Amino acid sequence: MGGVSIVAHPYDMFRSAIKPDILTTMPDAIEVINSASILHSVTWKRARTFAEEKQLPQTAGSDSHIPETIGKAFTTIECESKTIASVLDAIRNGATTPDGQAYSLGDRLRKLARRK
Repeated sequence: MGGVSIVAHPYDMFRSAIKPDILTTMPDAIEVINSASILHSVTWKRARTFAEEKQLPQTAGSDSHIPETIGKAFTTIECESKTIASVLDAIRNGATTPDGQAYSLGDRLRKLARRK
């Protein structure tokens, strides 16, 4: 269908996620930075190690549910043009640079306060 498959927040200990080591088919990329991960120093390292061992492209996401956390983590994609096809090809080819930071305690408290 032309899309890309990216395993989101693998190895996260407090949210359900696909554990990449049990996959029988490899995804197109692995999210190695997720701002919402609580034990981010552990989960990010495990995800990055897996992606490097399998030579998979790496991405990042803020997993934002409130405006204040949008962009806490992001993926820079180097592509030839801004077309969907070019962006997807760049992800598949590993022309990505994940970056970002974990939510602060204040971010987490704001997110909890807005739950209903």
